[in-house]
Amino acid sequence: MKSVLLMILLLSAAAVAQTTSSLTVEEVFSVDTPEEMEAALADGYPMLWLEELLNDKSIPEEDRYWLDCRVRALIAQEFHRFYSEDGVPIEVEADKIRYGESYWQEHFIIDLPGELLPGERNPETNLWNESGFVYNRFGEKTGDLALIDPIMELSRDGTCAALIASSEDDVPEFEAGYLFLLNSDEGSFSMYSEKLYFPECSISPLGDYTVVSRQTGADSPNPLSLFDSRANLLWTLSTKANIPAGVNPCISPEGNYCLIASAEGNTAPWTRYCQLFSIPDGEEISVSTSELSSKLSWSPNGEYYFTGSDYLSILNGSVVWTVKEHDICDRYILGQYCSNNGTLFAATYSVQGSRRTPFELFFMNSVIFRAEAGYGNVVRLSPDGCFGMTGPLEYGPIRFPFTIWQIGGE
Repeated sequence: MKSVLLMILLLSAAAVAQTTSSLTVEEVFSVDTPEEMEAALADGYPMLWLEELLNDKSIPEEDRYWLDCRVRALIAQEFHRFYSEDGVPIEVEADKIRYGESYWQEHFIIDLPGELLPGERNPETNLWNESGFVYNRFGEKTGDLALIDPIMELSRDGTCAALIASSEDDVPEFEAGYLFLLNSDEGSFSMYSEKLYFPECSISPLGDYTVVSRQTGADSPNPLSLFDSRANLLWTLSTKANIPAGVNPCISPEGNYCLIASAEGNTAPWTRYCQLFSIPDGEEISVSTSELSSKLSWSPNGEYYFTGSDYLSILNGSVVWTVKEHDICDRYILGQYCSNNGTLFAATYSVQGSRRTPFELFFMNSVIFRAEAGYGNVVRLSPDGCFGMTGPLEYGPIRFPFTIWQIGGE
């Protein structure tokens, strides 16, 4: 497996090294408030400018699909409104609607009206969490969720979900709980019987596997576990060092690899590690070190992965290219996304002591565009890098301004 992967990585890296382009970045849509977004929808969906882009065959189909999904997602979450494939508006009564998976946003978690009172259990499950539905991007119900949670994660296809919650016999406890894996087709759930402390989880695109990391609180290696869709434990491995707070395992878009970051030492400078494991066999494919490696992400096709914070690097077996601190000593990366071929990279930062969230668009290791993402937003790139779009941080509320840029060139 390692030799095949290495050959793919070397070929991909060679393709990146030979890529040159003259790129332009144009703002195609921007609204500052929900009221402006509602006004833009006065003639229905899609808006004229969006319809032209969605019908433009010179733009890769996957990028147009991503664009459609993401605009529909904003409307669904902000206005509780979907549009059918024929453009018919569908209003949904709900306390909250949130995307289930953060990149494509094809399926949604519907939090039904009404809330459980403090100390009250769900009469359907006898658990502490409310129940809900899964809808697709056209406003069609596709599944039932026995439990819902503000930070739960759906598989990309919307059939499964993972969350940490308290059990029937347990009192809710801060930063502790049990792993629940939900089957939305059946409306059922499975629970792993061991209580987990300081857990973070990541579910595969098809929901067949979930990776869970745990923090022990000690400056020592932490456990990383793989579960199947019925919450059966398949293996537990050890990370190189302690997993820092806020670091999640990161499963690749094809569901065949997982990244995890860990750090040695209680004070700076830390020694940081990024480990790459295969799924489902748990083979350690590689270990790398960087100055900071708490921010992990994949390209949409899973051929490239990113590790670093102040040190930006896209890794593909080895470092393909890096960007080391232009003027970002007072900044912290909120989100980072690269295109399928690894040449385009968008990094969004928070600025110390400010509500500014600037983002930079890189071509290889050169900044080609800068703009403001808006407080609480990050900029994500479409699969082939034809579009950049603002959106909230993971599990965050919708934030305005909402802006779309088109990226093109010779």
